[in-house]
Amino acid sequence: MEIMEALFTRRTIRSFTGEGISRENLTDIIRAGMSAPSAHGRRPWRILTVESLEKRKALMPLCQWWQMLDKAGVAIVVCSDKSMAEDMPWEFQLNDCSAACENMLLAAHGLGLGGVWLGICESDEKIAKFKKVLEIPDNMRVIGMLAVGHPSAEPKPEERFDPKKWYSETWGRSK
Repeated sequence: MEIMEALFTRRTIRSFTGEGISRENLTDIIRAGMSAPSAHGRRPWRILTVESLEKRKALMPLCQWWQMLDKAGVAIVVCSDKSMAEDMPWEFQLNDCSAACENMLLAAHGLGLGGVWLGICESDEKIAKFKKVLEIPDNMRVIGMLAVGHPSAEPKPEERFDPKKWYSETWGRSK
């Protein structure tokens, strides 16, 4: 798949077949994430893959929007190592890890898989429970989680380009 095709056709997939993901595909997805740009080359991301159905099911009660985890092939948790950017703004870690997430979603799409970016920002209490289930240490800040797997249906193509949201030279002056 060419890069522009991948960018224009990737869609959020929330329904999976339950089939596992090959080690080769999972490695490629994680490798793509770690190829993301990073402020000052710090690469603060730490990535945890959760292939165990039991562990994925243990996460499901923590958020009403995570009910597809039992059919996904893997959950990919992206954390930032707080010590990597003690002298930098927090937003740099967030940006770096977000770029890694998008790279992984694009890689999954390129491999014929699908994925959804699951936010983890509801409350400190829920984040604490999440970290406890997966034994994530305190020095890690949870950024997000991806559910990746074999799509149960083909996504519908959709043109998302909207020239009204593109300004030129000054704000409000459409292209």
